[in-house]
Amino acid sequence: GVHDAILRKLHVGTLKASTSPKDSALAESSYYDWDSDFYQTLQTRVVKRLDELKLTTRGSYEIWVKTVLLITCFWTCLFGTCYFDPNGFGIVAAIFFGFFSGCVGVCIQHDGNHGAFSSNHTANKIAGWTLDMIGASAFTWEIQHVLGHHPYTNLINVKQEEDKHSGIKSESLSCNCMELG
Repeated sequence: GVHDAILRKLHVGTLKASTSPKDSALAESSYYDWDSDFYQTLQTRVVKRLDELKLTTRGSYEIWVKTVLLITCFWTCLFGTCYFDPNGFGIVAAIFFGFFSGCVGVCIQHDGNHGAFSSNHTANKIAGWTLDMIGASAFTWEIQHVLGHHPYTNLINVKQEEDKHSGIKSESLSCNCMELG
């Protein structure tokens, strides 16, 4: 597991019991309870929709093709930034390098670290490690994103309280916490 010192550092607060019957019912049927009606309904609907579209839940050939193309473009652009004149094609390569770095992070590592890239655990880990390739850390992402972000994505009151302490206003974000995930 994760060391207690790391968990204490990421601790945002304790979700307090509400006196509202609606909030109490929500707390009893947590979004993160795998046995909850919410999760069972969501899982059924997602699997049904994927079946209708004849798509797999993980590791389709499309994700592998996309991965090869993105990594090839990433390394080609990195080479271009180093090899070409920085006042000419080198600057174009650098711009595209930044774009493809973002694509690697969003399209490969995110799926890998969530275990959605492949049904193979090792393939997911390798996909997750592409974050290290673009200059960040898959290890810290897993801790921050999974433990620091996901437990609070659908808890609006916790998010607003967190925003008060961070100085960020939820209204200023491009999407609200109900849309994240």
